[in-house]
Amino acid sequence: MQVALGFYSFYFLQNEFSQMREEGLTWFTSIWNYMDVITPCTISTVLIINAFSIPIEDNTERTI
Repeated sequence: MQVALGFYSFYFLQNEFSQMREEGLTWFTSIWNYMDVITPCTISTVLIINAFSIPIEDNTERTI
């Protein structure tokens, strides 16, 4: 399941970067674009933490 999440996260990040290239600086004016980038970045971070068995505190884990 983590591999599938990784592929989906990569796909959505790639989609946002292509929109960034097409729209230029106007891409940064919409708050929704930031929301579209934060979610796959967070998922990727969690997957990396799990893949490398990086120990994190309980409070940090709850925050993520």
